Amino acid sequence: MATEEFETTSWGWQLQQLQQRASQWWELQLSRIPFPDAPQLQIPHLGEGGIVLVWSIAIALGLWLLWRLSPLLLPYLSGWQNWRGERKKLVPSVSETRPTKVWLERSLQFQRQGNYGEACRCLYMAMLRQLSDRGIVPYQLSRTDGEYRRLIQQQSTFSAYQTLLNAHEELCFNNTEITAEDYERCKEAYRRIELPQN
Repeated sequence: MATEEFETTSWGWQLQQLQQRASQWWELQLSRIPFPDAPQLQIPHLGEGGIVLVWSIAIALGLWLLWRLSPLLLPYLSGWQNWRGERKKLVPSVSETRPTKVWLERSLQFQRQGNYGEACRCLYMAMLRQLSDRGIVPYQLSRTDGEYRRLIQQQSTFSAYQTLLNAHEELCFNNTEITAEDYERCKEAYRRIELPQN
């Protein structure tokens, strides 16, 4: 009977041996470190029910603290939601490149409903669309209000643009309640922007 030749070593086997040696070395190093025993929660005259009560109170206090801090944490959570792709209602999306006329009609609809924040937002979007249509500043979803402000500061009606940009920033980033007077101010600013085109 002929003797068969067997493979005596391979790269896979050598890698497995190296991994095994490394994990054994690491385990040996950790076994040499003296770890103190974990402290036990021992309260005299407190049975199992008392410990459950103490932990329940601690959890309730933690939840209460989280509830009280939630107004401070919400901007971070909404940023996380935007990162996950859940865009806020007030942030314009690519699908919101409607014609100026449509934005103006929507603004009037929201004004009639008493939703002045959305009405101002529609005027803001009409302004962006108009800037793009006139070739002054092409619309880009990633462009910030600060970038628009910088790009249009040489326009003769810059103060009107500034009014709409400020209202948009207040609405989106400061969660400010927009009043009827604010809407009228934005509407007048938009009229001043619209005049040079006519």
